[in-house]
Order: sequence, then structure tokens, then C-alpha cells
Amino acid sequence: MDALVETPQFDRFNLSDAAKHTDPEREGALNIEGLAEGPNGSLLIGFRNPIPQGKAVIVPLNNPDDFLGGKEAVFGAPVELDLGDRGIRSLKRIGSDYLIAAGPYNDHGTFALFRWPGDAGDQPKQLQVKIDGIKPEAMFVIPGTGKVQLLSDDGSAAVGNTVCKGLLDDPDEMLKVGFRTRIIDID
Repeated sequence: MDALVETPQFDRFNLSDAAKHTDPEREGALNIEGLAEGPNGSLLIGFRNPIPQGKAVIVPLNNPDDFLGGKEAVFGAPVELDLGDRGIRSLKRIGSDYLIAAGPYNDHGTFALFRWPGDAGDQPKQLQVKIDGIKPEAMFVIPGTGKVQLLSDDGSAAVGNTVCKGLLDDPDEMLKVGFRTRIIDID
């Protein structure tokens, strides 16, 4: 995180200020939720928050193996994507393309799925699929099927009189926290 915040090419995203917020769902805070294999052994880092000028941000980490081995991070140029004022909730490589689950920086707004060719100059295209009111936070490619399983984070949904996120504080209640799932065809 320090390497991202201290890299001058990301100054326009105000990551040092964003990292100071303790609530990642506050507007302009720092929240990373998407990670995917990038070209040439890189790792693509997708931001849920911030969403500068309504654009989602992806930052390539060009040397993830070296970085994990203790060397300095080498970042590529940031990519800004128009996801309709949404950030990245999940990012998956499918062949040479990427599937993006996009949503608001907080729990209030709309969610959508996009396919992106992976080139900085290309904008993603919204998929015309029904996600039935779920809030996709993670997705899994089902090999050989052209289908993806979406997991919905229902943390703001109520279980009885308690919001799901509130149940996480009580180990006896944690099992009541719900997730919904949908399998969708992306071909």
C-alpha cells in the first residue's frame, strides 16, 4: 500500500489522502477489491474507491514476484475506465479479456458487469445480463461453460433486526450472515 501511495504517477488520485480514511466505504477513501493476472506476468489492481471523475482505476503491478520477494514495486501507467460512476468490485481474466463486476464505493447504487479487452485505450462494454438485484463482490469462472458464478455481499441486508455486518461481531451469530449467488452466461 505504501508503494502505491508514494508513487508520483498516482498523485492525481490523491491516494495518500484516501489511505488516511478508516472507513473504506467513505467517498474518496482507499479500497482495493479487484486483482487479476495481467499481461507478461503482471498483476492488475482494481480500485473500488476512489472513483476519480467517475472513472474506475486499474493499476498494473509489473513485478509481483519480485515485489513479494522484497524488491521495490514497479507500477505501470494507471488505466481509467468508464463503468458509469462505479468502482471495481471484482476483476477476472477470461481468455484475453477481463470481466469486471462494478458497483458503488459504498452500498448505495447500482451494480453491473462489464467485459474489457485489457488495453488501456479500450473502454469496457456493459454486458446485458440480469443480475437480479444482487451486489456482486466476487466471481468465479466455471471452466468450459461460458458461465460465471457471482457472489453477492449482502452485508447491508437485515437478518431479523440486525444488519448482516453487525452479526460479524458475535461469533455465535456469524453463521447467519448471508450471501446470495447467481450463475450467469457471459458468452
